Amino acid sequence: MPFLGLMASTYLEAMKFNKKSIIEYITNRHQKDGGFHFANIEPSGGADTYYAVSILKVLEEVTDRTLFY
Repeated sequence: MPFLGLMASTYLEAMKFNKKSIIEYITNRHQKDGGFHFANIEPSGGADTYYAVSILKVLEEVTDRTLFY
């Protein structure tokens, strides 16, 4: 199976993630009720909100402190 690992690593290295476009994609899914929904429809979903906030935290776009202001 080392071949599959090599393929995965090459694939991941080939993907170029643009931090700004990821942040824009997520923030565009912010709903009026305060949560997020990746299908971009209301109402927001708990899981989508959790993952959106988690991703934004990993990308250092938000912190626990900024979430409540």
